[in-house]
Amino acid sequence: MHLNEKANDMSITDEKREKIRQLLSEGRIEEALDLAGISEVDFLFFMGDFASEEENYEMAEKAFSQILEYEPDNTAAWYNKGLALACLDKFEEAITCYDEVLKRTPEDSKTWLNKGIALQNLGKHSEALCCFEIVIKASPEDAEAWYCKGISLNGLGKDEEAFQCYDTATKVDPHHADAWYTKGTVLANVGEYSEALCCYEKALSENPYYVDTWYNKGIILSRLKRYEEAICCYDTVLAVIPEDVDTWYNKGVALQGLKKDDEAITCYDKALTITPSADAWYNKGVSFQNLRRYKEAIHCYDETLKINPYHKDAQYNKKAALKVLERKSKFNDTSQK
Repeated sequence: MHLNEKANDMSITDEKREKIRQLLSEGRIEEALDLAGISEVDFLFFMGDFASEEENYEMAEKAFSQILEYEPDNTAAWYNKGLALACLDKFEEAITCYDEVLKRTPEDSKTWLNKGIALQNLGKHSEALCCFEIVIKASPEDAEAWYCKGISLNGLGKDEEAFQCYDTATKVDPHHADAWYTKGTVLANVGEYSEALCCYEKALSENPYYVDTWYNKGIILSRLKRYEEAICCYDTVLAVIPEDVDTWYNKGVALQGLKKDDEAITCYDKALTITPSADAWYNKGVSFQNLRRYKEAIHCYDETLKINPYHKDAQYNKKAALKVLERKSKFNDTSQK
């Protein structure tokens, strides 16, 4: 959350600031106010910013609202109240706050940007676009505005125009991880896997902790049959989100691609423990069939067909496995005669 300038300019020493923060974290607000030795409005700004940093947006919203009772024209309070409300997913109320700012400072780009993001979250992409275009007109080098414009264009089904926005965002700011990630996803969706991979690698160089990028990179590497690298990506995701069912499933697919069917089955079992699905049962069956464990494979195909009775591959593979068992049975009968 943006910290308002008024709060940051207060003449409080670092030592006193930390003590005030400690008192606020303990809920000792009156003591914190006495120690600060500043006006109540300035203290409320400090309190609002502190609450925002602690992700206590309810407290932040209350602090900025209280400022507005004293100073109804305080644009910093309106702006920061809007940010707090947006963090609480109260986007309509946030927009009302941003509009109060824009009445007083109609050329405030950061407020137009945040209003656009709030509209975007409400699915009002056409209105959001207008906000982003105002920002871009004033600041053509604003990478975030280009990125957000792309998101809204995607929301309106204008994928080619959206891609151009992501491309512009990465040119204006080569360190914009979200723009690289989204650009990569667009490229992946149209089968441009090598280019998508480059985008994901750029995104990870800026933000190595973004698990969605690691996951999508793993998917692309799997499609390129670079299974060992894909597994490394999935392991990175699972280190952060150990119960991610899609990652366990896709790790199983990659291990299957390496013909490591025993390990693949372990992954499918983990996925099925979290959320049973036809795909996980089916692929588990394929791995059993690859290992010539046909009875276990048939059980998996039966489980697949319970979930999806029209799963043609499961129907076909079950018939094939039954035929193998039938031939084995006949061979054994012949051998015993």
